[in-house]
Amino acid sequence: MPEADGDRTGDRDAWHGDRVLHVALVPAVGEYRQLPARSEAGVQNVPRQQAAGRLELRPCPGARGRAQLLGLLANWLAAVLADGAILFYVFIYTLGLKRRTASNIVIGGAAGCFPVLVGWAAVTGTVSLPAVILFAVIFLWTPPHFWALAMKFRKDYAAANVPMLPVVASPATVARKILWYSYAMVVATLALAPWSGWIYGVLAAALGVWFLAEAHRLKARIAAAADGTSPAPMRLFHLSIAYLTLLFAAVAVTALLPWGRW
Repeated sequence: MPEADGDRTGDRDAWHGDRVLHVALVPAVGEYRQLPARSEAGVQNVPRQQAAGRLELRPCPGARGRAQLLGLLANWLAAVLADGAILFYVFIYTLGLKRRTASNIVIGGAAGCFPVLVGWAAVTGTVSLPAVILFAVIFLWTPPHFWALAMKFRKDYAAANVPMLPVVASPATVARKILWYSYAMVVATLALAPWSGWIYGVLAAALGVWFLAEAHRLKARIAAAADGTSPAPMRLFHLSIAYLTLLFAAVAVTALLPWGRW
């Protein structure tokens, strides 16, 4: 909505800056906590910010007030959700699950789903069912996305004692579970259609067919990999990024259309 008072520009900039800080803080903290694992895996040369010397670890005296600022400029629900995402990522995923269970990315991946709740709460002041569905879409998308990546870098995860599913299960088992989550994800995307309209529903269905086709191809390639060929899991990994981008673009664009509702 347009601002009636130009003095609110600074408040709006501070609000956006605070959301950016919350988004940036999670991977920064994760980088710090994961340095031992990277060293054990022999992948400390990965061009990450801390490893490259561009992330300096030092106290941040102003960090305590960031949640209060988000609460004051947006609302307290958004502030609680944003801080909850950070706490969940650090304590539940990084410290609790990552190196203890093959379900690490399934449960811990919920941390990456919080931004849709934060954004929804910041705009509406509530968390309604469409926001929960969007949360579920990302939650179900996360395992196929990261398991495909972990299939490619299985040796690195094994060397770091991180029990990603491709480390502790056979490729056929991984492919089967990727399919399970992929189908559940597509169902979740279609569950949003009553709110987003039939145009979104058609786009979500088409994108879902695209994703499922590649998941099935990965399963077929794994079944045929006995001849020594690579199953090329990174194809699904890269496709999953494009898929989620296009899906959320469809959500945003169809919301602006004057037609296409049920």
